[in-house]
Amino acid sequence: MSGSAALERQLDELRHVGSVDRPTVTGRAGGVSGGSEVQFTVKTADNVLQQVRYRAFGGLGLIGGCELWARRCEKSPLNALPPAEPVEWLAQLELPREYLADMLVVEDAWRDVLAQLVT
Repeated sequence: MSGSAALERQLDELRHVGSVDRPTVTGRAGGVSGGSEVQFTVKTADNVLQQVRYRAFGGLGLIGGCELWARRCEKSPLNALPPAEPVEWLAQLELPREYLADMLVVEDAWRDVLAQLVT
């Protein structure tokens, strides 16, 4: 691992690990056999993401990306969600490009959430 200070800050306080009771939707991507798996559970109310939680199997970069994204999205209105930007997450976490595959798994799990919210 790169040992970046930004990643360490994300990992110091993992507030969003776990799952939501009675989630509105659950989004998944990756797989344990591939080395990275992410599951987001989300609860919405009044057109707002009230709770965002995740479970992740993989390296610390993957977990840092999940935490960063959960913090950024929780309490956001559904009609004003920030765009998922995996390359931007690398920069924010001060991670090298080798971690892009992990960030893409985070993005895919989030896109699964979004696809269910729109239907």
